[in-house]
Amino acid sequence: MIAVDMPPQAVAVAPYAHESVVISSNKFMVPFADTFRTVLQVNNQTGYKVFITSSIDDWHQWNGGAKPNINFNGVTIAGSNYLKRNEDMNSTATNAKFTMNFKFTAASGDEEFGMRVDQADVFKTDYTYKYYPTFSLGTLDVTGYYQVDQKVMGNANIFTISHNQ
Repeated sequence: MIAVDMPPQAVAVAPYAHESVVISSNKFMVPFADTFRTVLQVNNQTGYKVFITSSIDDWHQWNGGAKPNINFNGVTIAGSNYLKRNEDMNSTATNAKFTMNFKFTAASGDEEFGMRVDQADVFKTDYTYKYYPTFSLGTLDVTGYYQVDQKVMGNANIFTISHNQ
């Protein structure tokens, strides 16, 4: 056999040989793709103060620190006010799902509901949708109901929360 000069990371392997390689999960990094800058806006038209918590499904769908579980987690929006933040999606993501929980300080006491959101809806031209609370986290007001209207404008995903009293 003739000795072949090989780079230090290469190893000669016999034909049809099997080798297994173990990569430690704490040392393996997947490189991020480019960022697709989007905007998430929540309009609170209820007249009640709302406290928002948020969690994302998969961190691979986001780039950097501009994501809902950071920008919309633990924030408060006063009644008849709004909050708008940049959300950086991974450009290779086909969806960017997350959960938002809303807790209102209403006249009848604290009321809560949550909803599932996909930030990738910004890719849908002129998209509009009406959400009704998808799951109750606490007591909802029996004298009315909450409604969330979603509207996509350019790269902005805009949610307007209203309360029928």
